Amino acid sequence: MPIQAIIVDFYDVLYCEKDSVSLQIFEQRHNLPEGGLRQAMSRSKYFREARLGRVDGETLWRDVAQHIGTSPEEWRTLVSLSESAFGLNEDLVAFFERLHPYYKMALLSNATPHVRHLVTQQFHLSHLFDVMVISAEEGVKKPDPESYERTLQRLQVPAAETIFVDDDQDYVATAQALGMYGVAFHTTKQAMTDIDKLLQSNEREISPQNT
Repeated sequence: MPIQAIIVDFYDVLYCEKDSVSLQIFEQRHNLPEGGLRQAMSRSKYFREARLGRVDGETLWRDVAQHIGTSPEEWRTLVSLSESAFGLNEDLVAFFERLHPYYKMALLSNATPHVRHLVTQQFHLSHLFDVMVISAEEGVKKPDPESYERTLQRLQVPAAETIFVDDDQDYVATAQALGMYGVAFHTTKQAMTDIDKLLQSNEREISPQNT
């Protein structure tokens, strides 16, 4: 069956670490290992709840601040530092923009609602996605099959005609178990090559999806 859609993750795929100098300086000053701020966030008792929309981002980052020994009032500074290390994967975005006239596109992300702001307001990528499914807005996250199934339903495309791209192999494995083609993201070049191979092996008569 021809491929009709591509579902892609946000963090560490479309939004990748690029310049971590300021963050590393902060971590050194606070006796944190490299990557320590991100580790503290993922270990917070509120991390899972924030990604399911049960607590807000401020609650999460105040807890992170307290955990690393800074004032909870500095939580916005921690958010800014964390984001300063990341940037848009412009090569991958350009690749998907070339494909989007011919394939439906969806974003499926385990994240707080802030991701929608990044995608729509900071990076102005609303045009790239037909569907955006964010765990904090849905109350369900990968690898729960429900998050994938909601995305497919909103795309109105069957699993067998969909490519799923993610940096987490467990999430890719779930997509494959549901019948999707899976691409594990390691590098931008590798991911684009793997997607191209899948599209070429499932060739169909290409015409823009909206015509």
